[in-house]
Amino acid sequence: MNDNCLLKCASYIRYSSSKQSDGLSVEYQSAANKKTIEKIGGIFIGEYIDRATSGFYKNISKREGMQNLLQIIRDGKANCVVFNDESRLTRGILDVYRELIVPIFQTNPNTKFYRSNDSKEWDLEDVNNKRNLIDACKESEKKRAYAKQGQENMIHANRRPGSRLPLGIKAITEDSIVADDNIAIVLFIFELASWGHSEQSIADILSSMKIMPLMSDSHRELYMASKNWSHTTIHYILNNPIYIGKGVWYRRKSRTNSSPGPEDQLQFFADFPPVIPLELWNLVQAEFDRKRMFTTDNVNIEKKNKLRMNTQFKLSGIVQCARCRIKLLAKNSLKKGTQNLYTRKGEPLLYYYCPKCDTRIESTNLDKIVIQQVQKALQNGINADTISEKLQKWLSVLEKKINTKINELEAEKYSFSINPPFIKSLTNNEFDAYRELCKINMEHLKAEIKELEYYRDASKNMLSSGSIEVIASRIVNTNLEVLNIFELRHILFSSIKSITVKKGTKNEPIINEIELHGIPIPYHKLAENI
Repeated sequence: MNDNCLLKCASYIRYSSSKQSDGLSVEYQSAANKKTIEKIGGIFIGEYIDRATSGFYKNISKREGMQNLLQIIRDGKANCVVFNDESRLTRGILDVYRELIVPIFQTNPNTKFYRSNDSKEWDLEDVNNKRNLIDACKESEKKRAYAKQGQENMIHANRRPGSRLPLGIKAITEDSIVADDNIAIVLFIFELASWGHSEQSIADILSSMKIMPLMSDSHRELYMASKNWSHTTIHYILNNPIYIGKGVWYRRKSRTNSSPGPEDQLQFFADFPPVIPLELWNLVQAEFDRKRMFTTDNVNIEKKNKLRMNTQFKLSGIVQCARCRIKLLAKNSLKKGTQNLYTRKGEPLLYYYCPKCDTRIESTNLDKIVIQQVQKALQNGINADTISEKLQKWLSVLEKKINTKINELEAEKYSFSINPPFIKSLTNNEFDAYRELCKINMEHLKAEIKELEYYRDASKNMLSSGSIEVIASRIVNTNLEVLNIFELRHILFSSIKSITVKKGTKNEPIINEIELHGIPIPYHKLAENI
């Protein structure tokens, strides 16, 4: 047979859930496709499978199996596509033409399509085939509507709507959360995060240690797709309140946008006993807040800087110049491949410097000296009882400030609702400007109150859960020299307000002062400003 006439067939298979069976199972589709290939006298090239992939929410261009199939057609290794029925190709209609038919025919307009449920050649222009695509889409729309209605009914009944259970959770009953063996991995993830590790760092640690969860049907699809952990998986775990017993629905903005939705739109369906220690959860959330609140106060820098934990400069963002009282910046002028830390004139190549007076201090010696002195200062200056006492006093001051802001907001609302005497003298434009200013002031006050209330509640949670005792114990009893960079900088940012340094007559670093935070939690900046 002429090779140009020979059908080189690629079998395409898709299923949307590992629970699918019968006519939609991999085995059934595979057998039907191979039988059709045999019937039409084609050569089987290979199977291209999209596992646990929605044909409704995931277009053809976003499916790995389908993209691999398209590639072998471009390479000329296949000229025929065999699939079970139209619903396996898509449940969205338009992507079949735009993302499958057009790209294939641009490469090889003679490519054939066969449907294996009846072993007939498939043509998109056929009216019945178009109807099948429309029916597949309608079926998914109906399923989505039924599922959404079912979820709404369960929420109104204070029950958790059905969905994949988070890692470490075996079941959620009416009054409890049942953990499984994978909860140990969840605890390990929270422990690392509480020590300052980033989500990517945690993912890298788990992947390098080849830690994988014990598989169950509910988790297999999520974790078997890759042998490595991703930072998005870690993010989902660390931000899921179900681990402390808070049943929340509609956490995501949408199916395709996993960022958290507005707090006032979250739906709590139940409270359960937590499956991880509450103090551990609070420590992790506090660490998130620290990274969100961090800004630089250096001169000539207006932009907010993200708090970098993974850096070779251990004291970056902490040490400040004794003369200028501003934070030192860090610079690496080492040439690639060189081991020399100094120039021929004796200037350091790896150093901290003051952006105002240009004082330069070699980083390695400064890091070593400062960390030794900080260790002594922490052991003598940190005490859980003292921290708790200071935090209680700060909370009482904070409560008064919140009440003051609430009174200001009420006064602003009152001014907005009435017409003061001076209103009569305003032109229409001036009146509109006045009303707009009132609205802006009210929104600003609401935002301030919301922020203050968040810090108040977060601090109360840390007090009541025992988190302060954990923090104090870590700071006092940990040998800083054995910590990795994430953990070291976590301790330093938690406990140190500032370290003032200068350069001696022999260019040696000299520590002028180490000032500790009275309250070693990320809300200390606010506490010190009230």
